[in-house]
Amino acid sequence: MPGIFHVDHKIVAASVLAATTGVALYSSWKVWSLKRKLKENVCETSRNLHEYLTLHYASPKDVIGPWVNSIREEFISFPKRCADLCIHHGNTFNVNALNIGCAVGRSSFELAKAYDHVLGIDHSNLFIDTCNILKEKGSLSYLSLIEGELYDNLEATVDPSIDRTKVGFQHGDACALPLNLGQFDCVLASNVICKLKMPLNFLNRLPQLISSTGILVISTSYSFSKEYTPRENWIGGFKTLDGSFTGFDGIKKCLEKHFHLVDEINQPMLIKQTKREFQLTFNHIQIWKKI
Repeated sequence: MPGIFHVDHKIVAASVLAATTGVALYSSWKVWSLKRKLKENVCETSRNLHEYLTLHYASPKDVIGPWVNSIREEFISFPKRCADLCIHHGNTFNVNALNIGCAVGRSSFELAKAYDHVLGIDHSNLFIDTCNILKEKGSLSYLSLIEGELYDNLEATVDPSIDRTKVGFQHGDACALPLNLGQFDCVLASNVICKLKMPLNFLNRLPQLISSTGILVISTSYSFSKEYTPRENWIGGFKTLDGSFTGFDGIKKCLEKHFHLVDEINQPMLIKQTKREFQLTFNHIQIWKKI
């Protein structure tokens, strides 16, 4: 009998060691796999990821470069500015927040400065993998395109003062969010409405996601396109018998039964594509409070 227990003990110990080693190897493989993807400059998906990492984490110097006299520094760090607006308008409880369209995570991490629990959701598996590595490691090296096959080596770093354990990330479809998400004190919808197949499904779900004292912050450029949204599903950007019906008209029509519009502002978002090429968007940001 002692011999049998001795053998079983070894088996259990070996199993635990194998499981622990397996988890460590898997985590290391995920980091290696993502870094390999980041270096594949032939891949447009990777290029898109590079641009978003720059948008979210790059310093003004790394974004503006030699164009310091032509580009205003206020155009930088758009995701942080969105999180700051959420914190400024949030209620006194600030228990949990939901960031829909979190991309590579900057807004979600920044929200953790004020909220006890933050959940970031995005439809891109690559973005969510990136978020989880930033959560685990706190930083990630990536490439920023200069021109052709020339790149700068940059580092995406989460503010060390942020408790990254307060933030979680998961893949999800904004048009079909899980029914068991619960309610949140703050929901930040980051430039997702124009990219959804059925934006009304998303807008109609929002009242269920926000607590009685919660806030909703929507950022959008109203860049409706049939590439993402079938024409019959557009919430605005078209003519009616009464005249022009804008995207903001569509949002108000859907939300005004459940929310009160507190404020609306226009905020610039600068995406660096190459050293000499930028995409500048002025997003319409709305702050709504539950009625």
